[in-house]
Amino acid sequence: MSTARSGVAARTSFPRWPAWSTVPALHPRDVHVWFVNLDDPGWPEARFARSLSPLERRRAARTARRRDRRDLIIRRGLLRLLLASYLASRPETVGLSTGASGRPEVVDAAGEPRLRFNCSRSEGGAVIALTAARRVGVDLEALRDVPEAHRIAERWFTPREQRALAAAPTDRRSEVFLRSWTRLEAAVKATGEGLTEGLGQWDPRSSIGAGSVDPRSGRAAAPSVTWSTWTLEPDARYVGTLVVEGAGQRLVCRELVADPVAER
Repeated sequence: MSTARSGVAARTSFPRWPAWSTVPALHPRDVHVWFVNLDDPGWPEARFARSLSPLERRRAARTARRRDRRDLIIRRGLLRLLLASYLASRPETVGLSTGASGRPEVVDAAGEPRLRFNCSRSEGGAVIALTAARRVGVDLEALRDVPEAHRIAERWFTPREQRALAAAPTDRRSEVFLRSWTRLEAAVKATGEGLTEGLGQWDPRSSIGAGSVDPRSGRAAAPSVTWSTWTLEPDARYVGTLVVEGAGQRLVCRELVADPVAER
């Protein structure tokens, strides 16, 4: 999505997620979402770089801009650190494979997923969502001006979302747009469906507890899959959405902070 950055005011007096440097146990019905400030100078870049796979190292080496290279190393290093913490292993030994929908997965010897996860980043922030077995999608967007919001909405949003955008006050229109956009992106990532014209007619919230909705046609499907949707607001600068397979989950949101003794 092409956007213009401008002076959209961040919200004030906004509650931040609790800050943790260790991970809690991930129970079967849990969904854990971690927010990360990628610009924190406390992240151990050198240690993270050593934990990357050969492919990830080559990708980092090909990244010309220093800031972009650091961003890549921190993001991949943090993902490996979190996954290793949940799996009681070392970051460099975490085996990531690509699933049928093109998403990375952690699988066991039989090829079955050990953890399902999804990530998103935007302007110095990132979120990582993890579950034991449920499909999950997450999207994060920094608050900023989106001058082409109406044009994008006409192509991708549901009629209800388009009406909400048109009715929004001018100073909140970009925020309303970004909230809807994160819902669409998170739904795409959770289901594994590509971003197509028809997908914009799917409202994940309409399927909670009432069977599934075909993401392409918008018509009710067999009640074998339900989807749950949460709004994410990790701090005053961002909005986001989480979409998870099933219902009755326990959502745990934390901000991952740098361990002051981690760099060694």
